[in-house]
Amino acid sequence: ADTGLTLLGRWRRGERIWEAHREHRYQRALANGRTVTEVIRVVWGLNVLLLVVALATAAAGSRAGDVAGLALGGAAVALALRWMQADCRG
Repeated sequence: ADTGLTLLGRWRRGERIWEAHREHRYQRALANGRTVTEVIRVVWGLNVLLLVVALATAAAGSRAGDVAGLALGGAAVALALRWMQADCRG
């Protein structure tokens, strides 16, 4: 999500997406005062949550379960990206 949204934003602004930059959310998180350890913990936790959601969705085997899993996973990713963009320096 981070890479896709970053590249899409750069492309929409007419920037050269193949050139080096520092616009990814994880890079913003570090610039905004987060530590590498904090970012790794959030991304790791998000991946574990997404794995659990995927397994539960597959086990449910229903359209409602698919929709619920998609909503929960999407919300979790959105919250993680928002956390990375937030300035925690005060």
